[in-house]
Amino acid sequence: MPLPEKLPFRRWWEYIAGGILNMGGHNLSNVGNFDANTILKADSNNTPVALTIAEQRIVGRITAGVITALTAAQVNTLLATFLADGSVEMTGAFTQQPLSADPGDPDAGNWTFWISDGTDTGNAGDLWVKVNVNGTVKTWCLGQYNAH
Repeated sequence: MPLPEKLPFRRWWEYIAGGILNMGGHNLSNVGNFDANTILKADSNNTPVALTIAEQRIVGRITAGVITALTAAQVNTLLATFLADGSVEMTGAFTQQPLSADPGDPDAGNWTFWISDGTDTGNAGDLWVKVNVNGTVKTWCLGQYNAH
């Protein structure tokens, strides 16, 4: 698109916007107006559409899926695929907020740990773990904050 020599500012803006809407021969004007918290996505060639992202969502694409606003559960599933061997590597500190209620029992073969705020089991600052072996759940206090 050749540049015109003289245009008022508004005409320049329209000229630039027109070039953007027809970038690369793809007419993007068919996506209409964008609402707040909206991005442009295309799940197949030359088919841009608007996608509004709700709060507490991350934009992504899960296996064989379309571009979407992933839920926390979908993000957890996605991240779990990277840890398929069951290992977790971490550099730095792991910070956890205390819970006012004990967590539910873990599924068989799993464990859960938490820090108490003193409302339910234990005193504020106590570190607890629940382990489920073949359907039998046992709970231990790994460390008492007030004992040190």
